Amino acid sequence: MGGLLGLELKIATYNVALNAASFCKKSDRHLDPESLTKALANKDDFRLNAIAKIVLDTRPDIILLNEFDYISPQSQGLDRFCEQFLENNAAPLHYPYRYTAPVNTGLAVAGFEDKVHGFGHYPGQYGMAVLSRYPLRQDASRTFQRFRWADMPGALQPQVAGRPYYPEALWQCLRLSSKSHWDLCIDVAGQPLHILASHPTPPVFDGAEKRNQRRNFDEIRFWADYITTENSHYIVDDQGLAGGLAGDVPFVILGDLNADSSKGQSWPGAIDQLLKHPLINSSAVPQSEGGKAKGRADITADWGLRADYVLPSKRGLKVLESGVYWPLDKALQKGLMASDHRLVWATLALSP
Repeated sequence: MGGLLGLELKIATYNVALNAASFCKKSDRHLDPESLTKALANKDDFRLNAIAKIVLDTRPDIILLNEFDYISPQSQGLDRFCEQFLENNAAPLHYPYRYTAPVNTGLAVAGFEDKVHGFGHYPGQYGMAVLSRYPLRQDASRTFQRFRWADMPGALQPQVAGRPYYPEALWQCLRLSSKSHWDLCIDVAGQPLHILASHPTPPVFDGAEKRNQRRNFDEIRFWADYITTENSHYIVDDQGLAGGLAGDVPFVILGDLNADSSKGQSWPGAIDQLLKHPLINSSAVPQSEGGKAKGRADITADWGLRADYVLPSKRGLKVLESGVYWPLDKALQKGLMASDHRLVWATLALSP
């Protein structure tokens, strides 16, 4: 849709909780890595249909799906979800451009077979995917799955009693991203828009060393440095290209960032690295009536925190509307139990 402000498009992020832990019983000692693949073969699966209905109700032009297990070949995973659950209905939603790639969850660290780069019971758990109505420019897109945590200057290296928590050899191998960091360049009617997608680890489930709390901070810091020319010199992508986001191009930071500015257990100032960044427009805070009924209109997760974000750049973008899909209507709320997160969206005007 066009207008005086330029091209309008809706961008969303949604932690869909489509991993084996959601399909298996809590009593199961071993999670089946094929759980999502098997569920996708069942067109009547409640969870998948509930997730699809929420996407269909909001109809974003570009959406990041967090916790969508990485499945290869894509035809058995992401493609099947689109074709069977988004396109095969009375009001079909077509995403001709789809991106997914391996993540660090459940991936063993070379030389340390009892250690993994990111928490996961199997490789690909808690994966990511991006769906778009607009073309993806592979030549201008970058991934940072293999970037090492130790290569971040001033990294918050976990400590216990003033000593490093990780053995030095392991620290030098461990990757920063608990899943991955992606810079996907979308061609929106000839104009580049960079989608900066990630899913930092929750800042909990650790000990005195605060390894998850520290890592969450640094995973968020990665984007703050990436968009800041003078701070991005250390960053190297999976293809060996150094540096951060080049040029004066518009971007949107998307994802379940697992950090709230006023509550929760994240490292102090973690999400403020983005919310207070001079290049990011964080003034429009997505809200919902459902969240308001739970105590805070801006929360995006069942446990009462703002964890999921759509953060556009100030340059090249104007926020027209935003929201969190959390209706008060009980008939609509039934589908919300499919995930413990809510879809967050923003309608943006991309300047010509």
